[in-house]
Amino acid sequence: MGAALLTLVYALIEGPSRGWTDPRVIGCAVAVVLLVAFLLLELRLAESMLELRLFRDDTLSGALLSGFVVSFGMFGALFFLPLSMQGVLGWSPSGSAYGGLPMTAMLVVAGPLSGRLAARYGPRPPMVFGLAIGPIADAPTGAAHGGGGAAGALPAPRSSRDRAATAPGRRLD
Repeated sequence: MGAALLTLVYALIEGPSRGWTDPRVIGCAVAVVLLVAFLLLELRLAESMLELRLFRDDTLSGALLSGFVVSFGMFGALFFLPLSMQGVLGWSPSGSAYGGLPMTAMLVVAGPLSGRLAARYGPRPPMVFGLAIGPIADAPTGAAHGGGGAAGALPAPRSSRDRAATAPGRRLD
């Protein structure tokens, strides 16, 4: 499993710079073979490390899939939005940190609240509500900013004159 993940990560990191047809990147198809071998071995063992039969439960599989999708999007946004705010919009590091506070504050509020709702109503209603509220909450933002979604709510990139005024060594914040 470790070798499969190592070669997969290597291929994903080196693919864009070396090219996806580079022999070293294509050679990482070994990762797929190793992952399939791991899954087949786990199905045959009496005491497997990962009980794959658990994934036959639709409720568990749905919860895991939705959790993965939400986490993938949220952690991607937490990583790339500050980079975008600094590199594209010209914000300072502390300004982009302040820009991410509303999203972080919602995580702090939603975590305990969803736990209480799940304890009271079961896990399905809070999960469905949480997955549905995201696009609904983003719709007015997108409509107000030309259909661009939440990204349209960010201010336009600063002009080169504004960037020169805040060049390294001259910070406004």
